[in-house]
Amino acid sequence: MNLITFDAFQGKWSDDIHREWTTHLVANGKDKKKVLRTKKLMDKHFPDAKVSYYKKLIKTLTLPDPDDRHVLAVAIKSHASFIITDNLKDFPKKHLPVNIQAISIDNFLLEISQKSPLKVIEAIKYHRNTLKNPPYSVDEYIEARKNENLKGLWSFLKSTKKPSSVTSILKLNRNWHFSRF
Repeated sequence: MNLITFDAFQGKWSDDIHREWTTHLVANGKDKKKVLRTKKLMDKHFPDAKVSYYKKLIKTLTLPDPDDRHVLAVAIKSHASFIITDNLKDFPKKHLPVNIQAISIDNFLLEISQKSPLKVIEAIKYHRNTLKNPPYSVDEYIEARKNENLKGLWSFLKSTKKPSSVTSILKLNRNWHFSRF
């Protein structure tokens, strides 16, 4: 969500998408109260992200898992370029409109990092600074991304620690400090 806050991309979702991800997280042991708080905050802070009037499209769509058609309908209705998911097998290219691509979370984050590095760095700095229990050093934060199977993002973060890789970032953003990201 920090990437949306820092205008790295424009997220879109629906009540059905909310229901799917919240149910999944709670079923996998996440605290229901915290999950529902996150959902509420998403809707509060990004009111334009919620998509409506897509349900009529659902029955016209074909996907390997019919239960995923609502995601494609939301993408079509919102004129999205990407469906961000690690469930790529259920969104094969042959079933998607030519202007929509299914992309893994890691590949999407890597693509955004390459297109908008300053926005991604600002979002990451913000996210890292919100982590208080426990707080993370820069190196711990980077390693945690690798452990979350975000190897593309991990590579980007590792490269930003090299002074030669961030010279242009330093010139554009004088407030950038390695120790604060």
